[in-house]
Formats: sequence, C-alpha cells, structure tokens
Amino acid sequence: DSNGDGIGDACSLAICDVDEDGDIDTSDIRAILAGRGQQADPGDPRDANADGVITSIDAKICIAEARKQPF
Repeated sequence: DSNGDGIGDACSLAICDVDEDGDIDTSDIRAILAGRGQQADPGDPRDANADGVITSIDAKICIAEARKQPF
C-alpha cells in the first residue's frame, strides 16, 4: 500500500489511473498525452504497455480500458 489508501498495490488501478481517483477517465488520458515522449519509471501508470516511454499507444490502451469500466 505505497500510497496509503488502504488498498494493496496489486489491487489498485495502477495502470492508466494517473490521478489515482479509482477510475480511468479523460483526466487520465490527458495526463498520458501530455507526457508523450517522456521516459517512464517502472510502474508509471502512464506507461500502459510498460516499454519505458510514454506514447500515444499508451493512451490508446487506456482509452480501451476506460471503455471497459461500468458507468
């Protein structure tokens, strides 16, 4: 529980939930797009495909994940 929210790290929406508010939405996608071209540390939620670089591919992955969420 590295962020102290009471939820184990393995159970949180680590991938794509950039603002850590429990969902994947336009705020998260905008943050990913704003970071395009930046190097990503391991576990960076903006790096959905974990290749070490923030790209538009990460945004596409997260858009697909957002569509899977219940409304």
